[in-house]
Amino acid sequence: MFIGGLDASKRIPFLLESARRIAAELPGFRLLVAGEGPDRRLVEAAASQPGSPVVALGYATRSQMGLLGAVSDVMLMPGRVGLCAVDSFALRTPVVTTEWPWHAPEFEYLIGGCNALITPDDVDSYATAVASLLHDPARLDSFRTACLDAAADYTVEGMAARFRDGALRMLGERDT
Repeated sequence: MFIGGLDASKRIPFLLESARRIAAELPGFRLLVAGEGPDRRLVEAAASQPGSPVVALGYATRSQMGLLGAVSDVMLMPGRVGLCAVDSFALRTPVVTTEWPWHAPEFEYLIGGCNALITPDDVDSYATAVASLLHDPARLDSFRTACLDAAADYTVEGMAARFRDGALRMLGERDT
């Protein structure tokens, strides 16, 4: 699955080409794309092609995100990783991303080879790595377990509290 903004920072063309290549290796593979943004037209165009592995879902609520997580094995995010890192832990769907230099600070929560898969920044490497992970149920299960473990440490509420505490320290104020 992909859940997020459909914009340039998420690298939607890279995502869609990767899905096409993964589907060529894994018959039956489907990429569920939930989100809104200027690149929605790219997703809808890909989904409208005969035999496309792409399923365009539009905006997803929090409860719908939970359902998507329940039916998805991984979260594909070749572009900017931000709060989706926290979502991936809660949903037990490990992020597969790239060594891209423009990730948000939450990228640091990911541990490559443990709770996430981080590939070289090219479509061939990415698609091959995703297909390999999906072919290996034991490895995928270990990633999911690591996501569940990380979920206890990384929550949106915890991140907000750390941000608040850091801002207060920067301003020279005490936590009240």
